[in-house]
Formats: sequence, C-alpha cells, structure tokens
Amino acid sequence: MKWQAMVLMLVAAVAMPAMASVANLSIDGKAYGWQSASPQGSPDGIRDGSSAWSGGFYGSTYAEGLVDGYYYILWEDIQTVRSIRWVGSSADSSRLVTAFTLWSLNDDADPENPASWTKIGDYNVPEAQKHTYLIVLPADIQTQAIKLSYTDQNRPITGEFELYNQDMTPLAVTVTASPSLHGGVNDAIDGNMLTSYGSAGLNGGPGFMELDLGSEQEVGGLRICFRRQGDFYAVPEAFTIQAWDADANDWSSDLLADVTGWDANTEVFWLDLPEGFTTQKIRLNVTEPRTRPNVSGGAFGIHEFALYAPVPEPATMTLLALGGLALLRRNRK
Repeated sequence: MKWQAMVLMLVAAVAMPAMASVANLSIDGKAYGWQSASPQGSPDGIRDGSSAWSGGFYGSTYAEGLVDGYYYILWEDIQTVRSIRWVGSSADSSRLVTAFTLWSLNDDADPENPASWTKIGDYNVPEAQKHTYLIVLPADIQTQAIKLSYTDQNRPITGEFELYNQDMTPLAVTVTASPSLHGGVNDAIDGNMLTSYGSAGLNGGPGFMELDLGSEQEVGGLRICFRRQGDFYAVPEAFTIQAWDADANDWSSDLLADVTGWDANTEVFWLDLPEGFTTQKIRLNVTEPRTRPNVSGGAFGIHEFALYAPVPEPATMTLLALGGLALLRRNRK
C-alpha cells in the first residue's frame, strides 16, 4: 500500500534526523539590562559576537563599587536553550562575575516584572573558569527569554552572554599549529576566551592550525574566534578549512570553506557541516594574514578553535512517524 510505504519512510526519518545549525541564539535576540547611573557599553554589547575591547561589552561604572545587576536576552518567539556561556571582557579581565542566578521567562509574561521569571539555578564560577564559564543544562528549556542576575559583585563587565540550542561542550581534540610567538597552541582549545595562541611572523606565507579527534567521528560544526591585538594580531584576510580524507591518507582537496575578503572586525567564524559528515582531523589554513607592524609578514591569533557534535532538529518528524505507526496498527486490526 502507498500509505504504508509513506509510514515506513516517516519511521525511517526518526533514525536519521535532519541537523540544525550550531549558532549563538543571543545574536538573533534583543538585549536588555539594568541602567546604572552611567553604565559602560550597552546591553547589545553582550550579543554582538565579540568579547574584545574593540567589540561590545556591558558593565557598571568604575565609580559604583559593589553592584547588583541583571540583563536578559529576549526573542520574538519561543526558543530552545540547552547551553549558556558567560564570557568576560578584555576591557578589564579583573572585573568578572563570580556568582550569578539564571532565570527563564514565564509564558506571555512581562520581562520587567521580577515575578515573571522562574529560577533555573544559582551558580558559583570556579576559579579556573572565571573568564569563560559554560553551563550545560540537564534538559532543554523552552522560553522566550533568559536572564542573568547577580548581587554584590565587583562592578563586573560582560563581554558576551551566549545561548545555544545544544550541548556546547567541545569535542576532545589535540592541536598543532604554526610556530607561536605569544601563548601556546593549547591556549586555543582550553575553553577560556582570555587565553589565546598567537603565531610568529609568517613572512607573507600561509599559517595553519590543525585539530585531531584521534579517530573518525561525526562533526556537526566548528567555531573559530580569531584574536585581535593592536600591532601584533589581526583577523586573517583569507583562509580555508580542510578535512582529513582517511581513504587518501591526505587532506581532502574539496575544501569545507574557502573564505576571502573576511571582515577585519569580525572575530568569530561559524561553519555548519553536512549531515553525517565524519573525519578525524580538521585544519585551518591562513592563506592571507593581515600585516601588523610588530610581526614580520603578518600573523594570526586564535582565542578559540572548537568542533561540536551534530545538533538534531526538533522532533517534528518523530511525532509524524509515531502518528503513522498508530495508523498502521489500527489498519492491521
């Protein structure tokens, strides 16, 4: 029967879900925050994709001492949130949040009413993660807004308040790269946006950074946060992304990305990979570094290079398949 074949196709779709994008949901929302007498930056600074001094940030004034504060990201529609990452700002790496509370907005509620929020949890930031703190929630939260609040903090500055629809724990890798001038290669994979790797002068030639998963694995996406530092490091003008071809025992000539004319002010590069994509190694090739006065022939720096597992789409196809199974059972009676 044709309808039976359709049911079987729907059931098969459950075993092979489509993949969603790995992306920072905060960028698609609007940011709001408490207004001190003269706040530094603006709430939008926590969702602009840059935690650097040259990018946006949000904090209380230097004159205020210990402060209570809050900010939140609000979307037009309900979103699924699984991971939350707080990133300090290089504007002042000593002024960091040490403890905070997370909240989700109740359905159809006024976000400016404190009673409209349900507490997710209280969090104390470990010393080792004080500049970049990742929280993976035990289950998805469906909400239109997420809020962070804190009490009696030392005038903290927030670089980014990132919200994601999946577990954003990076896949475990080892790393190799062009010789470094500042920092070590492991500083690019330690999960801390305060630390970074900076290459030595490339003398106009290409530079690279390579991540090795240790075995063939499925990868859903990657993120690179380039480093900008005055006369030393700038975002590359052009770069490519390659994957290891196990059959050829060499890097694939089919590039995952070939980027030219990359904006000098855009630090973060995201790449979603095709469904079912597997590899053992992924490599960044900096083909055109931007020249800097203090580094011969240009250089590049990286705060973060991370690979992520695939993100399943919401279970729409699963629900259709379950409905089809019920129809199939009823017809067989």
